[in-house]
Amino acid sequence: MACVGRYATAQQYADFFCIGTLSATETAAVESALDLASGDIHVARQSVDACDCTISAGVAMLLARLNIILAGVFRNCPCAPVGLTDAQSQYYLTWATERLIAISSGRWELCEGETGSDFPAVGWAEHAGTEFSRAETILKAEERY
Repeated sequence: MACVGRYATAQQYADFFCIGTLSATETAAVESALDLASGDIHVARQSVDACDCTISAGVAMLLARLNIILAGVFRNCPCAPVGLTDAQSQYYLTWATERLIAISSGRWELCEGETGSDFPAVGWAEHAGTEFSRAETILKAEERY
């Protein structure tokens, strides 16, 4: 998924915030808000070179929800009102900011088949039990490096 366009539809936005069916005017206004809010996600993805890769279905859903929440928090339009309280807006903004930081810092990897820096990994050092295996370990290390 390239870094262009919105990540969610107007209907997904309406479903998330329980708005109901949108009119054509409301749909256009919501799509405009989604387009503007997707810019933050594009920048986060571009910062880790994650625009030209295949993303998994789970990541696509995360980006759609992130797009919806950013649009809902910053959108201030009387048509299809979201009706968030100040506390809810602050919570959603904090949630979205944490996700954007996780993406742009590389903690979360968006590209399918890759792992981010928060992915658990274990490595073992090679140990030698005898003189001969110690020499073999040193030789292998020299060949690797």
